Amino acid sequence: MHEIHRQEIEARRRGGEEVDRGHGPVRHRNRIKESYIDCIPALLPYYKALGFKITGQKFFHPENGPSHPMVIDLVKHGDALSREGGMGQYVSLIVKAQAIRLVDRLRGYATGRFD
Repeated sequence: MHEIHRQEIEARRRGGEEVDRGHGPVRHRNRIKESYIDCIPALLPYYKALGFKITGQKFFHPENGPSHPMVIDLVKHGDALSREGGMGQYVSLIVKAQAIRLVDRLRGYATGRFD
């Protein structure tokens, strides 16, 4: 039996659904609705392009330095995160992230004026 499967069985035995095996259908099937991360400012546009949203004020992470807490709605975005994309989806993500970066700069987000 695989270790992940054992962990899932044990989590269900304890009455929880907290096994974290990645984004997508597995999380949705286990009723995990959100995933939280911390993100360095340079990667904000890319995570926003994936569907993550900033959930609080910037903080200092001991390993990463300045970071933003973020969350993603896995019910809404989980299936898209779990699909493997081709070059078209990769380029689309890069273009979307660059557009978000430009808009954020114009609005003053993640530049220190609103942090």
